[in-house]
Amino acid sequence: MIEVLKHLAPAAEDKGVIVVLENHANNVLERIEDYREIFCVIDSPNVGMCLVTGHFEGVAIDVGEVVDTVHERILPVDLKDCRERGKVYDTVPFGTGVNDFEAFLSRLTRKCYRGYLVVEQAWPEPKGDWLNDLKAAYKLFKKWETLLYNSNTIL
Repeated sequence: MIEVLKHLAPAAEDKGVIVVLENHANNVLERIEDYREIFCVIDSPNVGMCLVTGHFEGVAIDVGEVVDTVHERILPVDLKDCRERGKVYDTVPFGTGVNDFEAFLSRLTRKCYRGYLVVEQAWPEPKGDWLNDLKAAYKLFKKWETLLYNSNTIL
């Protein structure tokens, strides 16, 4: 991956394209060390991380430690809740799982994050109360809109 990014990063910079590397449980990009290794070699503002909260929690990695370690390279944040820490792919509606979004987003805010928050609601089966679950997610994350963004402009 590093060898590919060595060629991709300059092209991305030249074209104004952002490349995000998304963590995924039980995959190539799963641990903080994976990102440290990449980012110590690839020093480009156009290459960063898409931090997925549920996937880090799913492999028992502290998302606060991720923020502290690579906060300057976090581009979008994909918010996803999971039923149990260390249990991969067991996603649940927001607020019913183990993710402490309040602590995570507070920490992210203290690091001056100004990027996107992607609310990803994933259910293990096509069941559930989609409308009410999405309304609950909106209510849970609405306050962060004003805390993370400067007026109406996403920085």
